[in-house]
Amino acid sequence: MYKLLYANSLLPSPVKLSLILVIIANTALYISLPILPTYIVEDKQMDGAIVGIVLSLTLFTSSVFSIFTGFLSDKFGYKIMIVGGLILRSIGFFGTSIIDNVQGVVILSFINGLGSAFNRPAISSVLASASPEMRPIVFALYNQMLNIGVVIGPIIGALGLLFIDPKYCFIISGSLFIVGAAIAQILLFTPSTKPSSEIRLVDNVKVVLADKKFIIYCFAVFFGWFLISQLNITWSIKAVEKGGALIWANIFVFFNGLIGIIAMHIICKIFIGLKVLRLVFLGFVGMIITLIIVTIANKTLIWLLLCLILYTIAESFLLQGLELKVVEHITPNSSASYYGIFNFVAGMGGIIGSYCGGCMISCMNDSTIWFLLAIIGSCGLIPIYFLAYMEESSRKYN
Repeated sequence: MYKLLYANSLLPSPVKLSLILVIIANTALYISLPILPTYIVEDKQMDGAIVGIVLSLTLFTSSVFSIFTGFLSDKFGYKIMIVGGLILRSIGFFGTSIIDNVQGVVILSFINGLGSAFNRPAISSVLASASPEMRPIVFALYNQMLNIGVVIGPIIGALGLLFIDPKYCFIISGSLFIVGAAIAQILLFTPSTKPSSEIRLVDNVKVVLADKKFIIYCFAVFFGWFLISQLNITWSIKAVEKGGALIWANIFVFFNGLIGIIAMHIICKIFIGLKVLRLVFLGFVGMIITLIIVTIANKTLIWLLLCLILYTIAESFLLQGLELKVVEHITPNSSASYYGIFNFVAGMGGIIGSYCGGCMISCMNDSTIWFLLAIIGSCGLIPIYFLAYMEESSRKYN
């Protein structure tokens, strides 16, 4: 922990400020996200199917548009995309507190997703601008900031529900996004890139698509996020089933963030000492083994919570490795383009993972669900094997 804090003092100002923005944005998101389904159904009196449309559209928009916003970030600069994304997300949350018709809520979910697409490639690119020796620590801190938001946000949201109307939670979220945008506009000075006239979209597309190792790696990203997405669908639904109350979904989200923070402090030295591809491999193996363990003895809520601890530790390895691996491929003027493709593939893995998890829950027994998820997740080890083989062959050749 102290090493992370000490390292933070040595980081460039844009990187440190970006990490602060990550905390603000994720806290704002998780103040309202856990109550969004109930708010739409009960407070706005809309059909439950609208919840699925809203969540899916937000994730889909964030994923698909990341391809284009990544290229735009490389061309026009990271700061404008970060500020613009935070403003769009504030509009989405402010609007959700006011608009009461289906069309409006769906449009706002699109705006939310677009704001996320503006933010993610740009922020990742700023973080990747740190020196090579500092990058493992930077992305360890990045994952910590995400987890801190996951922990703080639901607490603020829960306290808000006790004393105020639920719509004010969305107003608080929107206000935090505005605060983040103001901080970024005033204080954020991002790493310089070529003048925009020298960067062409088609050139960056060619650079990314010509990187065969990166394309192979994207298959691992897809299956990795397929597994990660189960935390928000399969794990949460099974927690509610076994706990007998909706609050257990929020409790599992909270514990996932808290365990992630603790795990990152404990195993940070392991992260820094391991090769990136090995981090990804260990993350996959840990999550797959945990799913098999759940399959073998899936009886009680306590057992599910213990397995969640193992799953979250493995997730920490996987998230850290997946982000760091991208850095090995980026070039000075295409970093956001690479992260745009990365976010697109990760989002597709999350969308399809959520859809598959939901379908499995509706028609399969528990043991079959967990075992089938483990089998599908195992497919992510195939591109990891090919990449390891290519890297080993390259070392022998050189």
